[in-house]
Amino acid sequence: MRLLAGKNRFCALLLIAGTFMHELMHFVVGLMLGARPVSASLIPKRRPDGSFVLGSVSFASIRWYSAAPVALAPLAIITVPFLVASVRCAGTLAFQPWDLLLAFLIAPQFLCCWPSSTDWRLSMKSWPLFLLAGAAVWYFYPYVVHSLGLERIRLLIPH
Repeated sequence: MRLLAGKNRFCALLLIAGTFMHELMHFVVGLMLGARPVSASLIPKRRPDGSFVLGSVSFASIRWYSAAPVALAPLAIITVPFLVASVRCAGTLAFQPWDLLLAFLIAPQFLCCWPSSTDWRLSMKSWPLFLLAGAAVWYFYPYVVHSLGLERIRLLIPH
């Protein structure tokens, strides 16, 4: 569907709820980290090759420490469908007419939570953060495995 949205306006309209959340996450995290968002757009724009850009957010000041959190912020959207499902399933499990609207709004979140190729390239400005996170995982992994009692699983535990 996401590939079709890049070529077809109708498919792009079906993803508008997901595109809104995707760009909103960039905007909010950029605002919180001082990246200074300067513009945002949800209007699909045609590229010279015929494909569409579904939305965009521009920033005035993305630094090395804010690039990855801002660029990868849409990954947090994956929690939205699960939260809605948990609330929806807390009561009766009978189908309600408004479930159609809910599905139309929630389904695009699964498709739009993945960062774009531009987002991934921008996140590489934060390579020191990735290096630090990798070192922390390498250092704390044995302690976490031991504290959770997972030694019997024998997952890549350094000896």
